[in-house]
Amino acid sequence: MPVTEKRVSSLERTLENFITSVKESHMRTESELREFKDEMLNYKEENRQQIREMNIKWGEMAKKLGTITEDLVAPGISRIVKEEFGLEVTDLMVRRKKKLTDGRSKECDAITVAGECVFVDEPKSTLDSEDVKDFINIYPSLYNN
Repeated sequence: MPVTEKRVSSLERTLENFITSVKESHMRTESELREFKDEMLNYKEENRQQIREMNIKWGEMAKKLGTITEDLVAPGISRIVKEEFGLEVTDLMVRRKKKLTDGRSKECDAITVAGECVFVDEPKSTLDSEDVKDFINIYPSLYNN
């Protein structure tokens, strides 16, 4: 019997050590998971902040690109109208915005009046037939009061 008791005691110690080891391992795993979760939350917040900052930068860039006509094209419109059409410009409106009868508003980058002609500058990065149709439909309301 003493041999059996010794073996049982040894087995109990081994089991206790195993249980202790599993508990410690489990606690380390839980701690690492909490740490990982916190890191992921921080990463998500940093990512959201970067997206907000990028959206602001995209907006600033779009605004800068929107003034290219004003900065580059508008100063040369009078010369182009004179050279291409032989007309003197009597009025040049840059970035004209007008409220339409349906409540919407329309902005043209530049409108030039020369004699009885009106030139509208509204550049597009890609022009398609729908843009032309929209312009034809909106154009009369730009000048009707």
